[in-house]
Amino acid sequence: MTIRLTNPSEDRYERFRLIRWWDQEKLKNAKVLVLGAGALGNEVAKNLALLGAGHVWIADFDAIETSNLTRSALFRQTDIGQQKADVLAKRAAEINPDSNFISLRADIRYELGLYFLSEMNLIFGCVDNREARYFVNRSCYLLKKPFIDAGLDTLNGAVSLFTAPETACYECTLTRVDRAELQKRISCLKSNDPEIQHHIPTAPTIASLIAGLQTQIGVRLLHGLNVPAGKRIGLYGLSDVFFDVKLEISEDCGLHSAVDPLPVPQLLECTETASLGEILSAAKERWGSDQLTWDFDRDLIVGLTCIECNRMNPFVGTANLYNGKAFCECGGAYKPQIASAFTGSEPWGSRSFRDLGFPAQHIFAADGPNGRIYFHLK
Repeated sequence: MTIRLTNPSEDRYERFRLIRWWDQEKLKNAKVLVLGAGALGNEVAKNLALLGAGHVWIADFDAIETSNLTRSALFRQTDIGQQKADVLAKRAAEINPDSNFISLRADIRYELGLYFLSEMNLIFGCVDNREARYFVNRSCYLLKKPFIDAGLDTLNGAVSLFTAPETACYECTLTRVDRAELQKRISCLKSNDPEIQHHIPTAPTIASLIAGLQTQIGVRLLHGLNVPAGKRIGLYGLSDVFFDVKLEISEDCGLHSAVDPLPVPQLLECTETASLGEILSAAKERWGSDQLTWDFDRDLIVGLTCIECNRMNPFVGTANLYNGKAFCECGGAYKPQIASAFTGSEPWGSRSFRDLGFPAQHIFAADGPNGRIYFHLK
């Protein structure tokens, strides 16, 4: 028999504690990331606040528009024009002062470092485009983090729980046409532009239902209970029919067919403001090798050359920093010069990883005579 010594008048979680398996400390200590601050993000953040989740980061880089007010429970008329992540974090914190909500004005595709993501207990996908899901899914696969993704369509909605590599991942669910279109955008200099959206009408009712299911699966994950791993669960809103579909690992998935999850990274005693040259010197000393070279996990552009007139554009950085024209003045397309490694002699070695467009709290890799080393910075 369990005896609960709580005072209902002082303990806001007293009703939760009546659930036999409930552990409020797991929620209090949880680190949670909500990706997207629209209709789903509002409902998930609201639920997390009511549950007493300890630390919640909300990532979004859009501003509130009038049309958001009919579907986003915590936005108000006076919020129009303000950043979604900022407002949602503030309103969710007002619901429960025990929870710490942190706003991240971040492009989900590029600005969330792998080491930061590795610290999360739960990652909720509340975005409305394939490109953002694609990038988040790859990070979750590399880190073996469950990805609780959800989507809406008019009165329909679904939650997918990806626990790759053991189960299917989001990339497994894409058709060959979807993959080809995504690769075009990812390889393009203008891939930092948001994917063109065909706005799908949705109602707040389905957002509330699906976000509730999404959050409840997250609570069960925290408690080590049974969850629908590798499945998509949803509702057809016009017929009130629920469905449950097993998601199969695809032979065409670029992750399952060719990528291994990352090992636990080592700490390199350098700050993120250190130059690549300084980091390389520290790494050589740390691992006792003069033959280390970086292996970047994304393209580092070190110059652009027009394929028609050979005119040079001196841009150096990752594609997400590039805000210039995709074509030269002569009309020719730019061909990026990509650095595959850093040996210490390159002119851009005086710049830091952050200066070059790599995210904060990231995981980097270096190749040496004894194999590959994964590391993060202070």
